[in-house]
Amino acid sequence: MIKIMLAWFKKYCKVQLDKFRIGLILNSLHSVKECEVYWQKITSLPITQFHKSYIKNSLYKGKKNVLYLGTCKILIHSRDLLSKIIGWKEGVEQIFLKKVAYV
Repeated sequence: MIKIMLAWFKKYCKVQLDKFRIGLILNSLHSVKECEVYWQKITSLPITQFHKSYIKNSLYKGKKNVLYLGTCKILIHSRDLLSKIIGWKEGVEQIFLKKVAYV
């Protein structure tokens, strides 16, 4: 899903690669470095574009899910992009409201 969203932002929103930032939410039982390397490979973005990872305390002391490598969020700081996406959302809402009104 992250790859799809990055591709969508690049292709349709024309976001430059240097505008992307990545935030990770990790479990305290896992290695920050290992998780960062994993997400760096997935996103193909340099580690310098990663924010400091948020580490949440684990309720399960000692039980580690080796398949879990955190949650990744894409951050793009652009007022223009925000306005464009809000416009798209409102346009789609209007299309569906008109269709519902005719039924």
